[in-house]
Amino acid sequence: MITIYDDEATKAIWKAIKKLAAKEGKTASALAREALKEYLKRHGSGNPAYSLDPWGGAPEFRAYPALASDWGEARLAGFTDKDLRHMANKAREALHFTEQEGRKRRILV
Repeated sequence: MITIYDDEATKAIWKAIKKLAAKEGKTASALAREALKEYLKRHGSGNPAYSLDPWGGAPEFRAYPALASDWGEARLAGFTDKDLRHMANKAREALHFTEQEGRKRRILV
């Protein structure tokens, strides 16, 4: 047995699923199983839109911390000087275009 009630929003969703299932002559559990099978069929091998496989063996590919992640000296300690220069240049470029777009939209001065 699996229980999915974890908050009021989920309870409301489950209630709607039960109502829909009844209209279709099925159980809510059957609908949930069908949905999970379909999800697994579509995403079981990962999301192809974000596949990193082509770069997996490429020595020139280096994963950098995401812009919105937590930063600090410890996060950057393992990077080479070349990597740090590259990240700094890309950060300046991102800042330049972000500020340019912000001024255009009049949300940054």
